[in-house]
Amino acid sequence: MAFPTVSRRHAKLTVDGQKIVLQDIGSSTGIFVIKDGEWAQITHVTLHCDDPVKLGGYKTTARTMLAAVGVKFDASSGSNYSRKTTVPRRSS
Repeated sequence: MAFPTVSRRHAKLTVDGQKIVLQDIGSSTGIFVIKDGEWAQITHVTLHCDDPVKLGGYKTTARTMLAAVGVKFDASSGSNYSRKTTVPRRSS
């Protein structure tokens, strides 16, 4: 499924231990998270796996983004990642 407001170079999602970091890498439509009960545009944020995120107009979570590229993240268990891992871009 294509989302015209989300580019292939929209954001970088990085997992480092139990920390999930989302960074805007120059998108034209932005990245938004909930702050103080409202959507706020960000350039860099540390997320919990089920925090709501908007990329362009597409609403999702870090867990869903990780699953889309084949990375399982279980926040309830200990860290599954001993090194910093950048989630690979899904090939088309």
